[in-house]
Amino acid sequence: MENSSSRTQFIKRLVEFAEKSNIKIKLAYYPLYHSKYNPIERVWGAYENHISGDIMGTVETTLLLPKV
Repeated sequence: MENSSSRTQFIKRLVEFAEKSNIKIKLAYYPLYHSKYNPIERVWGAYENHISGDIMGTVETTLLLPKV
């Protein structure tokens, strides 16, 4: 969502809502070094889904296909 027009539309609607509701909204951005922007963190997330919480005690166990 960060680099798409949907983000722009979301912020536009958020600003309109804030103006109509007479409230102040502060946007908080992730710092550049946040794990969200680190490619290896995305790999770990996919790997965690792959292993489904199993313990990876050996190379063989680590390389097994996920249980379906």
